[in-house]
Amino acid sequence: MSILKYFKKAVATLTRYGVSVNTDGTWAPGPPTESTILVLPLQPATDAQLRTLPEGSRKTAVYSTLTEAAADIHGADERQDPDRLTIGGKVYEVATVGLWEDGCRDLLVRLLTGVSE
Repeated sequence: MSILKYFKKAVATLTRYGVSVNTDGTWAPGPPTESTILVLPLQPATDAQLRTLPEGSRKTAVYSTLTEAAADIHGADERQDPDRLTIGGKVYEVATVGLWEDGCRDLLVRLLTGVSE
């Protein structure tokens, strides 16, 4: 039984990209697919959570959330771009995914500046 059932949730759009391809020396992202998922409202990442990220990634706004949906930093293939979440018109890139015993996923997401839905 998931702990998420006890909390208020927000609606998010999960965007997953297909495998990127190299066409004449230029990498092009794979086609995206979108699905609607539920997440807990975003919370600022803690210092301990920020230390799990590479140093350069700590300079952008990073948030934590929980979901039951499968999200990934890159799909089954390393050539896939990280999943993105769109919440309230703002776009976030999935930076880390932790799996809990009850099936929840603990996500750290980075706000992508200059990107909107």
